[in-house]
Amino acid sequence: GLGDVYKRQALAWIAIKEQKYEDALKFVKEGNKATLSKWQVKLKDSAITEGWVNVFKNDWKKAVAAWKSGNNRDKNCFYCRDGLARFYISEASKALGKKDKKKAKEFYKKALKEAVVGARAIRHNSGLVTLVDTALYGLGDKEITIKTYAGLAKKWNTDPLYFAKLGYAHLYAKNYKKAE
Repeated sequence: GLGDVYKRQALAWIAIKEQKYEDALKFVKEGNKATLSKWQVKLKDSAITEGWVNVFKNDWKKAVAAWKSGNNRDKNCFYCRDGLARFYISEASKALGKKDKKKAKEFYKKALKEAVVGARAIRHNSGLVTLVDTALYGLGDKEITIKTYAGLAKKWNTDPLYFAKLGYAHLYAKNYKKAE
């Protein structure tokens, strides 16, 4: 049953911690066989796990493919969005290392898109909050920053976090009355 699928996910994470990546992928594959094939249920959990197994194997191409498959199964897979945002920020950093600011900004835009979709799916995930901040910092655009935080503050209107970030964004843009 479903408990068996989650047991396989747990075993996959134990295998990851033991650096037995092929064993972890085997558990992911078994879980996918049950959910995707047998039951026709599109659970995102195995895609998240598969993505991280591939990160630890240093295969970012497969990690990205896994997280994208998770997003196809569940558009609100915030852990998939988190993984993709981390990948794009990493690519932006590589581009900056090669002095390609234009390419870096393209990756920061992609990272921001993924991080914001993730942040809109879950109220307060510290990883996604940091990824949104990092992507915005990389873009260095006051208007995009204000628009992003205004949208998140509107979505999570009972959480002071994004209102505080919006206030600081207005302060940085010298919109003192709006910041107040």
